[in-house]
Amino acid sequence: MEPAIGEEADDVFVGEITRPETLAGVCDGIDVVFSSVGITRQKDGLAFDDVDYQGNVNLLRAAKRSRTATRFLFVSVYEASRMLHLDIVNARERFVSELAASGLSYAVIRPTGFYSDLAGLLRMAERGVVFLIGDGRYRLNPIHGADLAEVCVRAAAPDYRETEAEAGGPEIFTHRELAELAFRSVGRPVRIVSLSPRIVRIALRLLKPFHKRLHGTLSFFAEAMQMDLVAPRHGNYRLKPYFDQVKLVMRETAEGSAIESEQREESKMKTISRMMDHLYWANGRMLDALDASKTENKDILKLARHVAVAEQVWLSRLEGRGSTQYALWEDAEDVATLKKMFAENEKQYRQYIGRLEERNLDEMVEYANQSGVPFRTSVRDILTQVALHGQYHRGQINRALRGDSAEPVQVDFITFARLEQ
Repeated sequence: MEPAIGEEADDVFVGEITRPETLAGVCDGIDVVFSSVGITRQKDGLAFDDVDYQGNVNLLRAAKRSRTATRFLFVSVYEASRMLHLDIVNARERFVSELAASGLSYAVIRPTGFYSDLAGLLRMAERGVVFLIGDGRYRLNPIHGADLAEVCVRAAAPDYRETEAEAGGPEIFTHRELAELAFRSVGRPVRIVSLSPRIVRIALRLLKPFHKRLHGTLSFFAEAMQMDLVAPRHGNYRLKPYFDQVKLVMRETAEGSAIESEQREESKMKTISRMMDHLYWANGRMLDALDASKTENKDILKLARHVAVAEQVWLSRLEGRGSTQYALWEDAEDVATLKKMFAENEKQYRQYIGRLEERNLDEMVEYANQSGVPFRTSVRDILTQVALHGQYHRGQINRALRGDSAEPVQVDFITFARLEQ
């Protein structure tokens, strides 16, 4: 339910307008039925005929079955007779014909355009350019939703005799004036690009086979920008204060998105840092196990040395230095030497990661492997490789320790995480 009316509703009925069996009883106890039902941004494959026409027909039939509904209000389109060739207008006006023949007392509300539809101008202006179809000379007096609500309430009264209520807002603008007002509201220099109506029509014809409903919506707005839509004036809400309000919401939303983005970035950096903290911890546990085992197994020590040297190789590549000076598979002297290597690695990696920002993680690093073959990999993926590579070989070392009747060590990430709780 729309937040604006959520707290005002006395009762809520859940149904699906395109499925009449779900509407049984929806109008029971209701004397005036109001509908502005139509396709907006749904992505369920329905057409204007399914919703704007048939959906409203389903509601009308439910109203007639209710025995209590005596009046039906429907929001359609101003100057609809000039736009019947458009699918969206045709569907709504076919329903108007059904409503007129229903026997119920009714009124059709015909607004020129809504303030809320003009928020798109502000978004374009914020980006630096507004596109208009033609030269923008045609006039429009859009109406605020609150002012239109007043029109609807008056039309709902039993003594309201008109079957049509045309409604515009208190101010009249050309489309160019609307664009200029949008730029003033966001504090940006005016930059308006006029699109040829002929080119727009061609583009819309090309769009129709691929997205009929989007074609229908865009065709309606394109057509509306090529005619005067000035109806009797109603209400007191001015457009500039509305634009100012929308601008404030846009800025607050943008600031909120920026904060969320920054938090996501911090979270990603935290994940990388945490993976590396596990690496340091797991390396220390492995060295303690080697120390306790008093092992002289050269293959085990060689594996441990390989882990240490691989970390040095990747750090060298991250810092833009070559790595051919490192020998990955040489024998290790002893555990004491390995401890010094890993301690130095941890120091260097902590310094490197301490300088990183989230934006650096997706920077690409160009390097050559130990055979001289060139590669290009992101910082994020290299650091992930460092963390996972060590864990793989620590598993091999644990298995070798068990084979030597020594005690393996638990180095799973979850064990590390539990120790921090």
